[in-house]
Amino acid sequence: MNKTFSLFSSVFFSRSLVSRVLKGSFIAWILGAVYLYANLWFGGFTLETSLQAMMPKGDAHELVQKASDKLFSISARKIIVLFSGEDSDKVHSEALKLKEILSTNTHYALQGDTSVSNEVDDLFSSLYPYRFNVLSDHHRQLLSEQQVSEQQFDQVINDAFKALFEVTSMASIIAVSDDPLRLFETWFQEAYALPTNILFEDGLFYIADKSTDKTANKETRGITHIALIADIVADREDGKLSLDIQNDVNTFISDYASSVASGVTLARSGLAFHTAEAAARAKGDIQWVGIGSTLGIIVLMMLAFYSLNPLLMSLVSIAFGCLSAIAAVHYAFGELHILTLVFGASLVGVTIDYSLHFFVSLYYSPSTSDDEHASPKQALNSILPEISLGLLTTLIGYSCLFQSTLPSLSQIALFSVVGLCGSWLFVVVAYPLVTRTPKRAHSLQSREAVKGLLYIFSAAPTLMWAQLSKAKIVAIFIAMFIFSALALAGKFQWSSDVRALYKPSPLLLENDIKIRGLLSSFAANQF
Repeated sequence: MNKTFSLFSSVFFSRSLVSRVLKGSFIAWILGAVYLYANLWFGGFTLETSLQAMMPKGDAHELVQKASDKLFSISARKIIVLFSGEDSDKVHSEALKLKEILSTNTHYALQGDTSVSNEVDDLFSSLYPYRFNVLSDHHRQLLSEQQVSEQQFDQVINDAFKALFEVTSMASIIAVSDDPLRLFETWFQEAYALPTNILFEDGLFYIADKSTDKTANKETRGITHIALIADIVADREDGKLSLDIQNDVNTFISDYASSVASGVTLARSGLAFHTAEAAARAKGDIQWVGIGSTLGIIVLMMLAFYSLNPLLMSLVSIAFGCLSAIAAVHYAFGELHILTLVFGASLVGVTIDYSLHFFVSLYYSPSTSDDEHASPKQALNSILPEISLGLLTTLIGYSCLFQSTLPSLSQIALFSVVGLCGSWLFVVVAYPLVTRTPKRAHSLQSREAVKGLLYIFSAAPTLMWAQLSKAKIVAIFIAMFIFSALALAGKFQWSSDVRALYKPSPLLLENDIKIRGLLSSFAANQF
């Protein structure tokens, strides 16, 4: 077996050939990374935080996909700020104050009575060609029978005749000859009628609580809610919002909420607030994973090698791989999803293995005596086949993610593949050039320290298992498996819904429910 492996190594890992190929690849890798970061510098960096970006595009028609993306982009830019309180004057004063601030800020476009009216007219015009395909519930009930009576038909005619003389009639828009029975008008008013508990005035939405007052009237005592609806001006060419502006909006509204007058509460709703909160959580996860992994590496390195050189070199190799992966993913997809960084942080635990194998071979090579140590090149040659095969098997595992239709998994796959290859290439090329042969004293101290540490962690369980028979060991594992299965029974649930990755905070969820209850006709505040 050893002879076969030695033959394999001599054929496929010839020192002169491999050295030239690796050095050339390393130089090409660096030049490629410089090129990608130059494009990133001039083109700008886009960090995607939307959960919709994780969804597969599917096989829908291109026009349908564009319409869906446009609709989501419009709703993502909308925010709703609701002021509530028993003192109507205070509520009105706070709402006016925020309105003045937003009206002078170029990042916001306030939505008022005119914009709502224009949106209704645009919606009406777009649906008008399909007027013969819709029917209101009222007319459907009247005409649902197989044989419509003359009385029922007369009722439809009388309703249409009355609609001609109503103030809210759309007779000026729809010609009588196009819709003589006013069927489409009735359906449109039923489907898209503005709620009667909302009054538009001076750019503010005066809302009556549906449980106490059915009609919006600014002078009514039941009016304790005033809302502002604004659109965030997109700062990207594709019409989307960057994470920076969403964080700014979230910070601004949060700071304003803490400064409102006593007795007045501020509720907010909008995708920007959820995005900012999710991004903050993701960054926190990245920091925890990164800091935890880094601290673990520092402790192990110092205990094993008694030197800062292995630690610094390991961190540099990890950074080299991760930075290369970030540039490659952004170039390939045009953006980098924040969840890619969260899962990509786990590469720290994989890429550090290459450094550990190298330095263990350098400090603890079994082919050298205590008075003589392997050189960096000798240490690399002794581990190159093993870490190369390890890289290959890991790449095969991560490459399976490319088969997924989820763009986020494809990003994670590319991030992992490029990061692993970059870290491996840095170890096999840069380490022998910049690493020096360790001193004997450090090596002896490291060996004794590692031996003592391993004894502490391994002696107790080893002695315990040595005293047990095979039958008892098998029985213990079976009992543990049964106990775990019973403990997880009914609690473990499978879910493929990407929304499960984010759970809104109780405050944001409470605000959404409150605003949705008052503005039931608006869908932009539902998440």
